Amino acid sequence: MHVLNVDDKQNSLDITFYDRHSQLIYTYIRRQVSNPQDAEDIMLEVFMAALATKNLAKLGEEIQIAWLQRVARNKIIDIYRKHSHTTLLPLEKIQERLDENLTPEQHAIQHETYKHLHHILNKLPSQQQQIIYLRFVEGLRFAEIGEIVNKSEVNVRSMVSRILHRLRACFDL
Repeated sequence: MHVLNVDDKQNSLDITFYDRHSQLIYTYIRRQVSNPQDAEDIMLEVFMAALATKNLAKLGEEIQIAWLQRVARNKIIDIYRKHSHTTLLPLEKIQERLDENLTPEQHAIQHETYKHLHHILNKLPSQQQQIIYLRFVEGLRFAEIGEIVNKSEVNVRSMVSRILHRLRACFDL
């Protein structure tokens, strides 16, 4: 798939630019994004941004790659931020996932537990909600979360530990 076209060869990127860098950028994106279609969409956005950047063709290849990776990283972060502002998990969805082997009493207890958890999570500051979402819903590693929220891996680990400790205390576990 060739995305880039050229009009002004002196200031624009040519088709070989995409051919030279697309595999590297796609691999970079796929390490961060689990869905191949999302990765392709992000890659398209990255190369569209490259096409719109007038002086990128004048830069050296290493700087071009760094620029492409930085744009890809920012687009990945934007996606995670957008997803993290959604509700963690609606109670209706939780009920759909209930184990069919549970008794009606166990279903009721589980429903109340999830309702209580959902209530507690909604009281957390938005950044803590985002970190919990990225860790337990998206399944990201601490280092990846740190990049997204601009914190060190150690700091993210510590925050998750404190949040989980607070949640356990709320449940008296």
